[in-house]
Amino acid sequence: MNVSLRLVRFVLSVVVPLSFTCIAQAQPKAGDLDIYGSVGWQGGMSFDASNYAHLHGDMDGAWMWGFGTGYHFSDKLSMLFDFSFGSSSLGLTVPSTALTGTWRQTADYFNGRLNLEYSPHPAVLEPVLSGGIGFNNFRTAVPGAPPQTWCGPSFYGYWWCATGVPTYDQTAFSWNIGGGLRWQASPSMFLKLMYTATWADFHAVKGTPQFNTLTLQIGGTMPQGF
Repeated sequence: MNVSLRLVRFVLSVVVPLSFTCIAQAQPKAGDLDIYGSVGWQGGMSFDASNYAHLHGDMDGAWMWGFGTGYHFSDKLSMLFDFSFGSSSLGLTVPSTALTGTWRQTADYFNGRLNLEYSPHPAVLEPVLSGGIGFNNFRTAVPGAPPQTWCGPSFYGYWWCATGVPTYDQTAFSWNIGGGLRWQASPSMFLKLMYTATWADFHAVKGTPQFNTLTLQIGGTMPQGF
């Protein structure tokens, strides 16, 4: 069973049913501001390049770290804006060509999103539905490419040079949906566990890759007029 399916089953069988058993009443949240940090696990995925017929990629799962802020329009409706970043191992396979082989290297992620969240049953422990848009940035070295050297003038009249490995860097439009559970541990502190499915429209990849993430947010709540 793959990681994505296990994450879905976890949210559906544990998180959502548990949220409906909580009968405690939540404090009013309209006008409150959330500030939080996050840690999550993004499942791996596979892809085929659209510009290179024989290039196949396999990306391992990655720990994602992030931060963000949210604003509550009412007890049920809120908006959040956050960023996340992490690194993973990437395997690129090129069969049936002169470059046949597999290269393994590091791939870096930097993602951002703007989401609306809805809590159908406000409580100290409450279910949360989420959806929105954003961007996914992907960066990795070009496998097998020779080092490149760049030179330029300095402020002191001398020329400087630097050598590095060419990189592939692309930012794609993304959209996401998710669900989970929020616990208001105290008037000023909350924890939120969310499963999120994200689709990113990378033009160099066939189809639309899907990224599945399980994220824990830990943050503080500042009341209206703080």
